[in-house]
Amino acid sequence: DWGGSESQVDKKGGFGWNASRPSSLDRLSTMDANILFTIMSFSCSEEAARLGTTNKAWKSRLHQDNFAQRLWRSKSMKRWGEAVDIVEGPSPNRDWYKYFCNRSASARLPSECSPLDLIQERYADDPFRMLSSCILASRTSGGFIIRRVISDFFEAYPSPTAVINGDTNDMATMLHPLGLNRERTMKRFAIDFLSPEWTDGRVSRLHGCGNFAQNSWDVFCHGRYQQVLRDKKGDRNVKSYASYLKRCLAGETVGEIPKKETTKKRKKYTTTITRRLTRSRTKV
Repeated sequence: DWGGSESQVDKKGGFGWNASRPSSLDRLSTMDANILFTIMSFSCSEEAARLGTTNKAWKSRLHQDNFAQRLWRSKSMKRWGEAVDIVEGPSPNRDWYKYFCNRSASARLPSECSPLDLIQERYADDPFRMLSSCILASRTSGGFIIRRVISDFFEAYPSPTAVINGDTNDMATMLHPLGLNRERTMKRFAIDFLSPEWTDGRVSRLHGCGNFAQNSWDVFCHGRYQQVLRDKKGDRNVKSYASYLKRCLAGETVGEIPKKETTKKRKKYTTTITRRLTRSRTKV
């Protein structure tokens, strides 16, 4: 700790030797912009974003001013490639902090894979790959061969920029086992994903993404299991994972996924049994 602990109070009520020493946050706030930029560039993006919520000065520096624009543009290019500027051209009025956060995951899922072993779980920390897996696995069995093709695809095209710049014929050959001309879908999706016009976080606006991708985005990237469980048209496997996540967050022991049984059905069954018992007692 650069500033020492404030719990070390001297007999006179002061903070002793560390009273005049600046805290670690104060030292960082007065640090040269280029040095701070280098530190933040190598730091975890999520932790850098949280640092901006500590006080107004840091919020201004890491979220709003020119330094923030430079920092989050750099992090965006590092994560998704140079196409963040190429797609529809560089936007001088773009808020790079919001741009980065809108395309990043915020949920912390259980470290162990669920009994469902869904493919989205493997890419939950990378929204681009998670949504891509939804597109590529759609209308397939999701078996071993399909998962192997998707894994090989991400090795060859690890970012949206790589997908946009990739050769269409090579991509078509790799994705042939999946069918349905998915190479064209992936290229259009990658462009939409990086487009600065996508600002509301609604995945269904992106090419190739429907309700299945939206529900997967909600629960795997942001932990919104309530929304998924309320969706009557949601995919049953995604809803099963949402139920699993709900039990994990509640601290319950999680084993095999139970068979689907709604609360309404249980209440109806209990009410019916109660009425039958009441009638039998009345007859007696």
